[in-house]
Amino acid sequence: MVNGDGAGGSLADNFYTTATVAKLAGVDQTFVRRSLRAGRLRGEKLGGVWVIAADEVDRWLRTPRKRGRPPRQAGQLPMVELLENEG
Repeated sequence: MVNGDGAGGSLADNFYTTATVAKLAGVDQTFVRRSLRAGRLRGEKLGGVWVIAADEVDRWLRTPRKRGRPPRQAGQLPMVELLENEG
């Protein structure tokens, strides 16, 4: 990321790969790549490798995201129970 004094270091200090972003976010690389493809995280693909700017990583990490599958509505039956009740 950018140095603490706001001055950027080398070019490599200002960009990350999906592996590094995943480690920083505590998620799997697959989630990072899905976020890139969906446009929730902006990056560029260079020679088959995703490259994400440090400021974009900061923005993405600060953006609240929903965790896991949404809870079932009260009274909603799982698909298996629906199918068993049909017959």
